[in-house]
Amino acid sequence: MLEQVISSEVDACRVLLDQLADKWTFTVFLALRDQPHRFNELRRRVPGITQKALTQSLRRLERNGMVSRRIVETAPPGVEYSVSAIGKSMSEPLDVLAQWAVRQLPSILAAQAQFDSRPESHAHSDAADLADYDTVTVRSRF
Repeated sequence: MLEQVISSEVDACRVLLDQLADKWTFTVFLALRDQPHRFNELRRRVPGITQKALTQSLRRLERNGMVSRRIVETAPPGVEYSVSAIGKSMSEPLDVLAQWAVRQLPSILAAQAQFDSRPESHAHSDAADLADYDTVTVRSRF
């Protein structure tokens, strides 16, 4: 019985973390963390994101209670997004995780290079290669 409870909790956490750590959601959250933004402001703050991906990420964050959406009475009407109380509570653990990732990046890059040099690993399927990122830029963001 205890194993079943633990399994359910782990499954629920896994689903939530999958939703928060997808390709764009984490970056969108970071862009909103300091102050509220309207949709097009966010789109400019997150280079490379499409309108569809931004919409999906914002809906996911809003559905999970991490972001609040507010109608702005302007002509034309607009929408402003801000980090909610639940979202603010997520900032500290995200900072810790991001700082860990930055500290471990050289070791992870070395492990990837070692793995990729093996003959049987010629077709790894990672969506992004960490070697493409400038370590100095990554460190300055956190």
